[in-house]
Amino acid sequence: MKPVYAALLLMTMPLTGCFGKNKDAPTGQVVATIDGDEITAAELTMEMGGVSSTDPATMKRLKSMALQNILNRHILAAQAKKVGVDGTPAAEMAKRKARQIAVIELLQEKMRAGVPAASKEEAQQYVNEHPGSFAQRRIFVVDQIILGAVPADIMKALEPLDTMADVQALLNKRHIASSKTVGVIDALSIDPDAVEKIVSLPPSAVFINRDGGPIRINSIRETQVEPISNDAAVRIAQEKLQNRRVGAQVKSQIDSLLQDGMKNVKLNAEFTSSPIAKGATAPAS
Repeated sequence: MKPVYAALLLMTMPLTGCFGKNKDAPTGQVVATIDGDEITAAELTMEMGGVSSTDPATMKRLKSMALQNILNRHILAAQAKKVGVDGTPAAEMAKRKARQIAVIELLQEKMRAGVPAASKEEAQQYVNEHPGSFAQRRIFVVDQIILGAVPADIMKALEPLDTMADVQALLNKRHIASSKTVGVIDALSIDPDAVEKIVSLPPSAVFINRDGGPIRINSIRETQVEPISNDAAVRIAQEKLQNRRVGAQVKSQIDSLLQDGMKNVKLNAEFTSSPIAKGATAPAS
């Protein structure tokens, strides 16, 4: 569930068991009404965002939670309108932003749906070309030095270093805080091309993992080989190829749209020397 929904649930008392009398209970595609507004099955499905379960009791609970989120929003939004918050300039700006984000998500969904699926033949070739991730799947046990955010010059200075001792010496010299641990890297969890590069490294060599979290500097302590079946490998490879293809094509389409759209932008003189101005047509008069 999205963070905002969790926040709503924390902010409000659970309403389960506190619904109004079901004298005129909704039926069919209407799952609930509140103050005359209908909540449909389609809205409930969208709220769940694809979350499901094969267990009927669990599914019922998930649907109830999703419905509760919708009801919470209705109640709080009605109160916001009642006290005059709904129509303020800040509220209008927030609603405009929320609408834009919502339709952009739908646009991206449409783009993703239009990407052709990766075939089994493509996946099989991918599996054959990357044995370190599949037929000879590697599990790397590594010594790690973990860093937080560091300046770009530090990262550049780390690149040519070959041993963990050299890395630690540099960090000590530059007074960079770090911590040490032992980690495990499953070849299935990282890019297969990266796996092949790691496999080709000499003993005790270091490599840097930057996946959006903390910076991890690694040195292989032990390598285990745990192959997976070809059928499983092909399924995983199809998913990897599809995700890569979808990501690349969606990014390409969005970049193209943004580039074309910037031609219609006119900037205030304050921004004509900013990087934004490279894509804009001319400053506003």
